[in-house]
Amino acid sequence: MRALPRIRFSDMRVPGFGRAPAVDPSLEPVMHWRVIDNEILVVHAGSHGCTARSDFTVDVGSYEGDVYAVSLSRDTPDGCSREMPWGVQLAFALDELGVPAQGEVVVLNPLESAPPAPGRRVVAAR
Repeated sequence: MRALPRIRFSDMRVPGFGRAPAVDPSLEPVMHWRVIDNEILVVHAGSHGCTARSDFTVDVGSYEGDVYAVSLSRDTPDGCSREMPWGVQLAFALDELGVPAQGEVVVLNPLESAPPAPGRRVVAAR
């Protein structure tokens, strides 16, 4: 298995000229989020087996310049009981979210702070 790259906080660039919009603690925490090829926002959300993209309302607002703040609100609870320690990946095209070609996004949902479920390791990717 290939070794995963290590990431340092000093390597991370936060959009918004050194300032990021405030995380909204009232939103459901997500495990992780990232942007792939400057085209697709992928959010890892917790799930018990019945979470779909359609279960969320996605709000996008302009934050500063070409930076767009994204928040996900769960409309439909996940009523299943299957063990899914990695959750599910929800993908959103930046075009469908209204983010222009040179735009950047930041997700306002807090990151999950609970310890990982048994059998799940926390992996950071960039």
